[in-house]
Amino acid sequence: MRIASRKDALHTAVGHVFQQCGWSGLDLSRLGEGKPDWLFVRRSFAVLVEVKTPGWKSRIRPGTAQKQDSFRQTWNACPVLVIDSVAQAWAEAEVLREFK
Repeated sequence: MRIASRKDALHTAVGHVFQQCGWSGLDLSRLGEGKPDWLFVRRSFAVLVEVKTPGWKSRIRPGTAQKQDSFRQTWNACPVLVIDSVAQAWAEAEVLREFK
């Protein structure tokens, strides 16, 4: 049985940033098994986002990092980003918005 992941302030902030930049967001954080935290879509362009807070490596459960890395390496339907700050979220959302 999987333990439900906890959402923190950065997770919520990343969602708000992308939504303010015109992206529609779907919170995937409860899926687990190495899946990213967010799916964002804007004008038929999709991006998956994994949110990492400072110090996450010391708190990650065994096997989780490997599952996340494996997912990112094998997923090719859309970009998978790893975001670790609100500033990075703003930059990524703005840059990607230019594509579509």
